[in-house]
Amino acid sequence: MVDDGLYDKIPTPDIVMAQHLIPIHSGSVSLKSGPVLVSADTVCIRLFASKGHTANPQVTVDIISVASKIILRFQDLERVLSEDGYVSIFPEQIHAGQPGLPWVEHADIVLDVKAYDPNLRIKLLQGINDIVNEEATLSGAKKKPEITSSIRAPLTSNDQQLTEKVGAAFKEFFGVENVLEDVPSHPCEDFSILASAVKAPYLFWFLGRVDPGQLDRAHQTDRFLEEIPIEHSPVNAPLIHPTMETGMKALSIATLFFLGNYNGQLWESKGSST
Repeated sequence: MVDDGLYDKIPTPDIVMAQHLIPIHSGSVSLKSGPVLVSADTVCIRLFASKGHTANPQVTVDIISVASKIILRFQDLERVLSEDGYVSIFPEQIHAGQPGLPWVEHADIVLDVKAYDPNLRIKLLQGINDIVNEEATLSGAKKKPEITSSIRAPLTSNDQQLTEKVGAAFKEFFGVENVLEDVPSHPCEDFSILASAVKAPYLFWFLGRVDPGQLDRAHQTDRFLEEIPIEHSPVNAPLIHPTMETGMKALSIATLFFLGNYNGQLWESKGSST
Protein backbone atom coordinates (compact mmCIF):
# COMPACT_ATOMS: atom_id res chain seq x y z
CA MET A 1 0.00 0.00 0.00
CA VAL A 2 2.74 2.45 0.93
CA ASP A 3 4.82 1.53 -2.12
CA ASP A 4 1.75 2.03 -4.31
CA GLY A 5 1.36 5.62 -3.13
CA LEU A 6 -1.07 5.32 -0.22
CA TYR A 7 -0.11 8.69 1.23
CA ASP A 8 -0.38 10.39 -2.13
CA LYS A 9 -4.07 9.52 -2.01
CA ILE A 10 -4.96 10.11 1.65
CA PRO A 11 -3.83 12.62 4.31
CA THR A 12 -0.84 11.77 6.49
CA PRO A 13 -2.09 10.32 9.81
CA ASP A 14 -1.24 11.88 13.17
CA ILE A 15 -1.11 8.40 14.70
CA VAL A 16 -1.55 4.86 13.38
CA MET A 17 -3.36 2.24 15.49
CA ALA A 18 -4.29 -1.39 14.97
CA GLN A 19 -5.45 -4.45 16.87
CA HIS A 20 -5.22 -8.20 16.26
CA LEU A 21 -7.07 -11.18 17.69
CA ILE A 22 -5.25 -13.59 20.01
CA PRO A 23 -6.43 -16.58 22.11
CA ILE A 24 -7.28 -14.79 25.36
CA HIS A 25 -10.79 -14.44 26.76
CA SER A 26 -13.29 -12.53 24.66
CA GLY A 27 -14.08 -9.12 26.09
CA SER A 28 -10.47 -8.42 27.03
CA VAL A 29 -7.70 -6.40 25.41
CA SER A 30 -3.95 -6.82 25.80
CA LEU A 31 -1.53 -3.93 25.57
CA LYS A 32 2.15 -3.58 26.49
CA SER A 33 5.02 -1.26 25.76
CA GLY A 34 8.18 -2.30 23.95
CA PRO A 35 8.49 -4.96 21.23
CA VAL A 36 5.19 -6.65 20.41
CA LEU A 37 5.75 -7.81 16.82
CA VAL A 38 9.00 -9.42 15.74
CA SER A 39 10.97 -8.31 12.67
CA ALA A 40 11.11 -10.79 9.80
CA ASP A 41 13.44 -11.03 6.81
CA THR A 42 13.24 -13.40 3.86
CA VAL A 43 16.66 -14.62 2.74
CA CYS A 44 16.99 -16.39 -0.62
CA ILE A 45 20.15 -18.42 -1.27
CA ARG A 46 21.25 -20.10 -4.51
CA LEU A 47 24.21 -22.49 -4.38
CA PHE A 48 25.89 -23.51 -7.62
CA ALA A 49 27.30 -26.97 -8.36
CA SER A 50 30.21 -27.66 -10.70
CA LYS A 51 29.36 -29.20 -14.05
CA GLY A 52 29.54 -32.94 -13.84
CA HIS A 53 27.65 -36.16 -13.27
CA THR A 54 26.87 -37.25 -9.73
CA ALA A 55 28.41 -40.63 -10.56
CA ASN A 56 31.80 -38.86 -10.57
CA PRO A 57 31.92 -37.21 -7.14
CA GLN A 58 35.69 -36.74 -7.38
CA VAL A 59 35.21 -34.00 -10.00
CA THR A 60 31.84 -32.57 -8.98
CA VAL A 61 30.40 -30.57 -6.10
CA ASP A 62 27.50 -32.31 -4.34
CA ILE A 63 25.50 -29.17 -3.82
CA ILE A 64 22.75 -30.95 -1.86
CA SER A 65 25.30 -32.02 0.75
CA VAL A 66 26.63 -28.46 0.85
CA ALA A 67 23.10 -27.12 1.40
CA SER A 68 22.57 -29.62 4.23
CA LYS A 69 25.80 -28.56 5.97
CA ILE A 70 24.81 -24.92 5.68
CA ILE A 71 21.41 -25.52 7.27
CA LEU A 72 23.02 -27.41 10.16
CA ARG A 73 25.42 -24.51 10.73
CA PHE A 74 22.48 -22.12 10.84
CA GLN A 75 21.32 -24.00 13.94
CA ASP A 76 24.67 -23.32 15.60
CA LEU A 77 24.45 -19.61 14.73
CA GLU A 78 20.94 -19.47 16.14
CA ARG A 79 22.04 -21.18 19.34
CA VAL A 80 24.94 -18.77 19.93
CA LEU A 81 22.99 -15.57 19.26
CA SER A 82 19.95 -16.70 21.25
CA GLU A 83 21.99 -16.21 24.42
CA ASP A 84 21.47 -12.46 23.91
CA GLY A 85 17.79 -12.56 22.95
CA TYR A 86 15.20 -14.21 20.75
CA VAL A 87 16.38 -15.16 17.25
CA SER A 88 15.04 -17.62 14.69
CA ILE A 89 16.39 -18.99 11.40
CA PHE A 90 13.76 -21.20 9.81
CA PRO A 91 14.42 -22.91 6.43
CA GLU A 92 11.03 -22.48 4.76
CA GLN A 93 12.05 -24.07 1.47
CA ILE A 94 14.84 -26.09 -0.11
CA HIS A 95 14.82 -27.07 -3.78
CA ALA A 96 17.41 -28.97 -5.80
CA GLY A 97 17.39 -30.93 -9.05
CA GLN A 98 14.71 -31.88 -11.53
CA PRO A 99 13.00 -35.24 -12.14
CA GLY A 100 14.77 -37.22 -14.84
CA LEU A 101 18.03 -35.23 -14.75
CA PRO A 102 21.03 -37.09 -13.27
CA TRP A 103 22.82 -33.92 -12.20
CA VAL A 104 21.99 -30.90 -10.07
CA GLU A 105 23.01 -27.46 -11.29
CA HIS A 106 21.99 -25.48 -8.23
CA ALA A 107 20.20 -25.66 -4.89
CA ASP A 108 17.88 -22.99 -3.51
CA ILE A 109 17.26 -22.28 0.17
CA VAL A 110 14.64 -19.81 1.44
CA LEU A 111 14.93 -18.68 5.05
CA ASP A 112 12.58 -16.88 7.42
CA VAL A 113 14.79 -14.87 9.80
CA LYS A 114 13.32 -13.24 12.92
CA ALA A 115 14.59 -11.15 15.83
CA TYR A 116 13.38 -8.49 18.27
CA ASP A 117 16.74 -6.78 18.75
CA PRO A 118 17.91 -4.79 15.68
CA ASN A 119 21.56 -5.56 16.52
CA LEU A 120 20.86 -9.30 16.69
CA ARG A 121 19.06 -9.06 13.35
CA ILE A 122 22.19 -7.57 11.76
CA LYS A 123 24.36 -10.30 13.31
CA LEU A 124 21.95 -12.98 12.05
CA LEU A 125 22.01 -11.72 8.47
CA GLN A 126 25.78 -11.29 8.49
CA GLY A 127 26.29 -14.72 10.03
CA ILE A 128 24.10 -16.32 7.36
CA ASN A 129 26.15 -14.68 4.61
CA ASP A 130 29.43 -15.80 6.20
CA ILE A 131 28.31 -19.42 6.63
CA VAL A 132 27.00 -19.73 3.06
CA ASN A 133 30.16 -18.30 1.51
CA GLU A 134 32.48 -20.35 3.74
CA GLU A 135 30.77 -23.65 2.96
CA ALA A 136 30.62 -22.88 -0.77
CA THR A 137 34.36 -22.14 -0.79
CA LEU A 138 35.18 -25.28 1.20
CA SER A 139 33.15 -27.40 -1.23
CA GLY A 140 35.21 -26.21 -4.18
CA ALA A 141 32.30 -24.52 -5.92
CA LYS A 142 33.66 -22.35 -8.71
CA LYS A 143 30.76 -19.88 -8.72
CA LYS A 144 29.95 -17.74 -5.69
CA PRO A 145 26.52 -18.21 -4.09
CA GLU A 146 23.78 -15.68 -4.73
CA ILE A 147 22.27 -14.29 -1.51
CA THR A 148 19.42 -11.77 -1.41
CA SER A 149 17.44 -10.58 1.59
CA SER A 150 14.31 -8.48 1.93
CA ILE A 151 12.42 -7.16 4.92
CA ARG A 152 9.08 -8.94 5.19
CA ALA A 153 8.09 -7.07 8.33
CA PRO A 154 9.96 -4.53 10.49
CA LEU A 155 10.02 -4.60 14.28
CA THR A 156 6.91 -3.17 15.95
CA SER A 157 7.68 -1.66 19.35
CA ASN A 158 5.06 0.30 21.30
CA ASP A 159 6.07 3.62 22.83
CA GLN A 160 5.90 3.42 26.63
CA GLN A 161 4.18 6.78 27.14
CA LEU A 162 1.49 6.15 24.52
CA THR A 163 0.93 2.64 25.88
CA GLU A 164 0.48 3.83 29.45
CA LYS A 165 -1.97 6.58 28.47
CA VAL A 166 -4.19 4.40 26.29
CA GLY A 167 -3.84 1.51 28.73
CA ALA A 168 -5.20 3.72 31.51
CA ALA A 169 -8.20 4.64 29.34
CA PHE A 170 -8.81 0.96 28.55
CA LYS A 171 -8.66 0.03 32.23
CA GLU A 172 -11.11 2.78 33.13
CA PHE A 173 -13.63 1.57 30.56
CA PHE A 174 -13.17 -2.22 30.42
CA GLY A 175 -12.01 -2.76 34.00
CA VAL A 176 -8.52 -3.62 35.20
CA GLU A 177 -9.24 -7.36 35.04
CA ASN A 178 -9.95 -7.13 31.30
CA VAL A 179 -6.78 -5.26 30.30
CA LEU A 180 -3.85 -7.66 30.09
CA GLU A 181 -0.23 -7.64 28.98
CA ASP A 182 -0.28 -10.99 27.17
CA VAL A 183 1.58 -11.06 23.85
CA PRO A 184 1.64 -14.08 21.50
CA SER A 185 4.87 -15.99 20.96
CA HIS A 186 6.80 -14.02 18.34
CA PRO A 187 4.00 -12.73 16.10
CA CYS A 188 4.85 -10.86 12.92
CA GLU A 189 3.01 -8.18 10.92
CA ASP A 190 4.12 -5.37 8.61
CA PHE A 191 1.74 -2.91 10.32
CA SER A 192 4.42 -0.43 11.46
CA ILE A 193 5.38 0.38 7.85
CA LEU A 194 2.17 2.43 7.70
CA ALA A 195 3.57 4.62 10.48
CA SER A 196 7.30 4.63 9.76
CA ALA A 197 6.71 5.67 6.15
CA VAL A 198 5.48 9.08 7.36
CA LYS A 199 7.30 9.13 10.73
CA ALA A 200 4.01 8.92 12.64
CA PRO A 201 3.66 7.42 16.13
CA TYR A 202 1.81 4.12 16.37
CA LEU A 203 0.18 1.74 18.81
CA PHE A 204 -0.63 -1.95 18.39
CA TRP A 205 -2.66 -4.05 20.81
CA PHE A 206 -4.40 -7.41 20.94
CA LEU A 207 -8.01 -8.45 21.31
CA GLY A 208 -9.43 -11.56 23.02
CA ARG A 209 -11.46 -13.96 20.87
CA VAL A 210 -12.14 -17.10 22.96
CA ASP A 211 -15.09 -18.02 25.18
CA PRO A 212 -13.80 -17.68 28.78
CA GLY A 213 -15.24 -21.06 29.81
CA GLN A 214 -13.62 -22.85 26.88
CA LEU A 215 -10.33 -21.14 27.62
CA ASP A 216 -10.41 -22.11 31.31
CA ARG A 217 -11.19 -25.76 30.48
CA ALA A 218 -8.35 -25.91 27.97
CA HIS A 219 -5.89 -24.59 30.55
CA GLN A 220 -7.20 -26.85 33.34
CA THR A 221 -6.90 -30.00 31.20
CA ASP A 222 -3.56 -28.92 29.71
CA ARG A 223 -5.05 -29.16 26.21
CA PHE A 224 -4.67 -25.57 25.09
CA LEU A 225 -3.04 -26.39 21.74
CA GLU A 226 -5.60 -29.12 21.03
CA GLU A 227 -8.70 -27.16 22.06
CA ILE A 228 -7.91 -23.57 21.02
CA PRO A 229 -7.21 -23.11 17.29
CA ILE A 230 -4.29 -20.90 16.30
CA GLU A 231 -4.97 -17.60 14.52
CA HIS A 232 -4.70 -18.82 10.93
CA SER A 233 -6.28 -22.22 11.45
CA PRO A 234 -9.22 -22.98 9.12
CA VAL A 235 -11.25 -23.98 12.19
CA ASN A 236 -10.55 -20.77 14.10
CA ALA A 237 -13.95 -19.15 14.64
CA PRO A 238 -13.66 -16.18 17.03
CA LEU A 239 -16.53 -15.72 19.46
CA ILE A 240 -18.48 -12.94 17.74
CA HIS A 241 -19.98 -11.43 20.90
CA PRO A 242 -18.51 -9.67 22.80
CA THR A 243 -15.36 -9.79 20.63
CA MET A 244 -16.77 -7.51 17.95
CA GLU A 245 -18.14 -4.99 20.43
CA THR A 246 -14.88 -4.95 22.40
CA GLY A 247 -12.85 -4.32 19.26
CA MET A 248 -15.04 -1.43 18.13
CA LYS A 249 -15.02 0.10 21.60
CA ALA A 250 -11.24 -0.24 21.96
CA LEU A 251 -10.64 1.54 18.65
CA SER A 252 -13.20 4.20 19.55
CA ILE A 253 -11.67 4.83 22.98
CA ALA A 254 -8.15 5.12 21.58
CA THR A 255 -9.30 7.41 18.76
CA LEU A 256 -11.31 9.69 21.06
CA PHE A 257 -8.42 9.76 23.52
CA PHE A 258 -6.01 11.08 20.90
CA LEU A 259 -8.62 13.54 19.64
CA GLY A 260 -8.93 14.81 23.20
CA ASN A 261 -12.64 14.00 23.37
CA TYR A 262 -12.69 10.88 25.56
CA ASN A 263 -14.38 11.37 28.93
CA GLY A 264 -14.49 7.76 30.10
CA GLN A 265 -17.80 6.95 28.43
CA LEU A 266 -19.01 5.79 25.03
CA TRP A 267 -22.45 6.47 23.61
CA GLU A 268 -24.51 3.37 22.85
CA SER A 269 -27.92 3.34 21.23
CA LYS A 270 -30.64 1.65 23.28
CA GLY A 271 -31.48 -1.86 22.18
CA SER A 272 -28.24 -2.19 20.27
CA SER A 273 -25.83 -5.02 20.97
CA THR A 274 -22.91 -3.04 19.54
